[in-house]
Amino acid sequence: MGTVIPHPLLFGFVKEHGSIPAIYTIKESIDFYNEHNSPVFAIILDNEKTFDRIWQDGLLYKLMNIGIKGKMWRIIYLWYKTATAHVQYKTITSKVFKIEQGVGQGRVMSAWLFSLFNNDLIYQLIESNSGLIIEHLHIPCVLLADGTTLLSSSKNGLQILLNIVHEYAQRCRLK
Repeated sequence: MGTVIPHPLLFGFVKEHGSIPAIYTIKESIDFYNEHNSPVFAIILDNEKTFDRIWQDGLLYKLMNIGIKGKMWRIIYLWYKTATAHVQYKTITSKVFKIEQGVGQGRVMSAWLFSLFNNDLIYQLIESNSGLIIEHLHIPCVLLADGTTLLSSSKNGLQILLNIVHEYAQRCRLK
């Protein structure tokens, strides 16, 4: 897994690194290829309920891999392994139930944990050597919140990227 979290191709959740810079990155990349009469193939994927579907055990494993251990790791572990909720509708309240997946939208660390969870996908896409190359920059994707845009200069390259995302989603239990 890479060491920069969030990776520069992961947009959202960071001040001044939201949707406008993400769209600008995509537009400028396409414009660069168009100016050089080169094709660009793209696909936009919408990840279904991503915050709610983060695989907690996978997240805890990734935390260990980047060096978060000891008390901090145990705090996050207990935070998620003991999380419960209930549903209230008007005057009716459900029984308390255990939350077994997800990072919880709106929690203080949720955006960073979400970024961490998806960060290594970007590195896997880069390692494929598929995607767009602009001078010294390799841009196989732009991730913005729960959306993923894959970019390639060939249909075959786009298929390689899509296969990597598919395998990653299966391995990490995402849809």
